[in-house]
Amino acid sequence: MVTNFNLGDFMTKKESILKYLKSVESASLTDIIKNADVYYYHNAKKYVGEILARLVKNGTVNRIKKGVYEINKTGMKQKSKITECDTNQLSLL
Repeated sequence: MVTNFNLGDFMTKKESILKYLKSVESASLTDIIKNADVYYYHNAKKYVGEILARLVKNGTVNRIKKGVYEINKTGMKQKSKITECDTNQLSLL
């Protein structure tokens, strides 16, 4: 029997993690696994950790400390500040 369903009702794991992080100030990895609508049969910490690592890398989420994350409120990736080149640094071109 075929049932009608709307694909828009389903969120990806990334979207459900972001939705949960927007609802709290900060959350640990175990809090995210328990409270976000993310299900993995085995080794959830690994897979949710990989999703969070990608979100940190693209600047959507900030890693406060090991295992604790918050949503990036500025909307921009926080880049390290490079002031000026060292005079002892070799030039590539």
